[in-house]
Amino acid sequence: MKNIFFLFAVFAIVSCTKHPEGFIINGITSDFSDSTMVYLSLDNTDIDSTWVIDNKFSFDGKVEDDFSNMWIHTKNYAEYKSIWVVNNEIMFDATNSPFRNAKVEGSRIQDQSNEYENISAPFEVQLDSIRKLARTATSDSAKNEFRQQYENLTGQKLEAEMNFIRTNPEYELSAFFLTFLKNSIEKETTKELYMGLTDTVKNSEWGKSILLHIEKSVILEVGDKAIDFTLSTIDGEQVSLSDFKGKYVLLEFWATGCAPCRWENPNLLKAYRRFNDKGFEIFGVTLDEEKSDWESTIKKDSIIWTTVGDLKGMAGEVPITYSVNYIPKNYLLNEEGIVLEKDLRGKALQDELKRIFEE
Repeated sequence: MKNIFFLFAVFAIVSCTKHPEGFIINGITSDFSDSTMVYLSLDNTDIDSTWVIDNKFSFDGKVEDDFSNMWIHTKNYAEYKSIWVVNNEIMFDATNSPFRNAKVEGSRIQDQSNEYENISAPFEVQLDSIRKLARTATSDSAKNEFRQQYENLTGQKLEAEMNFIRTNPEYELSAFFLTFLKNSIEKETTKELYMGLTDTVKNSEWGKSILLHIEKSVILEVGDKAIDFTLSTIDGEQVSLSDFKGKYVLLEFWATGCAPCRWENPNLLKAYRRFNDKGFEIFGVTLDEEKSDWESTIKKDSIIWTTVGDLKGMAGEVPITYSVNYIPKNYLLNEEGIVLEKDLRGKALQDELKRIFEE
């Protein structure tokens, strides 16, 4: 029976043909043991799995939209590769490269990604080399030299990536890559790049998030007034930041899949229990995209303070407005909603709250 099952598995892998209405991913690896498990993931969820047999594997399915960004990976992501999937036959070839540098063909969107990577990757190799050399530097002059080289090369990389967007305004992924670049460039430059995109690309979800960034994003500093907003709790109750007027509030941006956020939750719980009855509140904004993830973390981490979200992740209006490009990120607000401190964590948060309420 085992031999029959093995032959069936091999047959299933090598005999697949293109699905007329879906996708098929044919993969080739090197130096993978037979029966190594590989997974196909979408939105942090494994949607399929299979075995590698004779350094070959295959996935098939159907994407409902024009394309989807998926991951092929081994258990615990020891090996991984992000790919863009369309309803077509796609070839994944890692025979002459590490798994994460596999050559992927058969997807128009993947072709766009490959073009961008061919521009960006050589800079990353050079930057990695500079980082390694800098770690061995012993003199201040050598360290400064490496720092200057690194900054210059980073600027060249950024300019090359922006030029990709300028010269490919019709590429859907031009908007995708701009959603990341906007965190490293001036808003006026982001606007210039956005205005050069075709109308179709501007109207994509990525294009809309960029426009929202241009129109609404701010960088709050100490002394600025926080911007009011309203979002839903896990139970659907509408809660606004202004509902907490008259109290000190820690506005906390977080997500289930963010390990540092989860590590900080016990500290937040300690602060909430110690200072809540003295006028302290925590208003958490989750960047989760799945309600089940949000709900499970509330239970697992004993989140007893108010948390809200719109399940749009980084593309939500509130994180865009607050220029949230990393998490955890927080603002400590006074009773009038004025920013007192930014990114207080651990002992620093406890000490500041103690100063406010107990001294």
